Order: sequence, then C-alpha cells, then structure tokens
Amino acid sequence: MASTAAGRQLTERHRQQQLALRASTLRRVLAIWGAFDIANIRESWVAMEPALLAVVERDRMRSAELAANYFRAYRMAEGVTGTAAPVLVMPDVEFEARAATSLRVTGPYTALRLTGLRDPRAATTALTRVSGAATRLVLEGGRETLLASVREESRQTGRRVGWARVTDGSPCSFCAMLASRGAVYREETAGFQAHDACACTAEPVYRSEPLTGQRREWRQLWNESTRGTRGGESIAAFRRAYEGRVA
Repeated sequence: MASTAAGRQLTERHRQQQLALRASTLRRVLAIWGAFDIANIRESWVAMEPALLAVVERDRMRSAELAANYFRAYRMAEGVTGTAAPVLVMPDVEFEARAATSLRVTGPYTALRLTGLRDPRAATTALTRVSGAATRLVLEGGRETLLASVREESRQTGRRVGWARVTDGSPCSFCAMLASRGAVYREETAGFQAHDACACTAEPVYRSEPLTGQRREWRQLWNESTRGTRGGESIAAFRRAYEGRVA
C-alpha cells in the first residue's frame, strides 16, 4: 500500500517542515546550553531548565499544528470523502512532567555520572543526549496529532486506514527496516515509540499501490540480505547490509 503521487508530495513537504522545526529546536537548545556549567551542574541546570522546557513545549505545539495542516491537505489529495477535523494534541501537565524527567536524565544526571567517572566529554555527551530527547519530545506533537486525527476519523466513519513509516531520509537501520514494510501497520501498531533524535513519522494510506522510493529500495535490500535467515538473525543481517551501504 502507498499513497498517491499528490499525497506523497504532501508527505514529503510535511517531512521537510518537521525537519526544519527540529533544526530550529536544536539551535535554541544549543543557545540555552551556553549557560550550562560542568563545574556547577545542579545549580546551572535549575536556571536553564525552564527555558529548555519552554522551547520544547512551544515547538511541540508547532509540530502538532504542522501535522494538523498536513492531515487536512492529505485527505483532500487522496480524495477521501466526508469531513474530519484534526485532533490537536497539546502539551499538558503530564507531558510537562515527562519532558522535565527526560531532559534531567539526559542532561544533568548524565553529566554528573560522567564527571564522576572523570570523563572529559561529560558536557558534550550531555548536550548530545539532551538534544536528542528535546527533538523527540517536540516531534511527538506532530506524530500524536496525526495519529489521533486519523483514529478519530476512523471512529466516526468506520474506515480502516493503513499506515506507513516515514523516515527523516537518513534513518538508523531499524527505522529503515520498519519503513521497508510499507503500509502494513494498523491503528494498534502505528503509534510507534520513537527513539531520541528520531525524526520518523507515519503516513496514513487510504488505497493500495506499490512501494516507491526508499521504501522499495530498502525492501529489496531486506529481501536480498535476509535470505535464509530468521528472526533476530534477519534483523542483524539487514543492519549489516544497510550500514555497509550507507557508510
């Protein structure tokens, strides 16, 4: 299953918009990170955390808005009948608590642990991990809005919708493997948990068509690299083949 050409164009535009948002988030995180003091981790983090959370929450709302616009335009491009309003998933108290915990674990807790081990890369490693957590939290806004919108549409109309994984164009081997399967995912499995720094999203699929683009290439690589293997052995074989190709 795959979307129409018009739908794919909209999906690509949406992917680029979310990537641009991620880049903007990273710039803001980096600017705030200038206040981080590896010699005074706890106190400097207390001063920084509100600004980091504000960036994450604001950009998460923007990610959700982009996904809502995509949902409206995509349904029209796919010729889906009827009307369906997008369901914006906004930050709430539960999200704020989860975001704060994620940033603390990847930021000051990581830095404290590594300084205790006398690792000279403590501050750099903490920045990398905070950046990955922040962008995951931001892009969740778009992913969850798109999934919630299509789920509500399905609930109201009874229409079953397939899902395909859309990567950032340069994914890890596991994300590439999942994308290679095309629109085999259903509502129960489309709400994947993205890893830190992951920019994957999901594309709703209303009609059957052959795999195209990278998905087709990755499917071919899967078929070739996993011949004669099973289970975890297949995943490992695909990872070796994929990483060898993109190295």
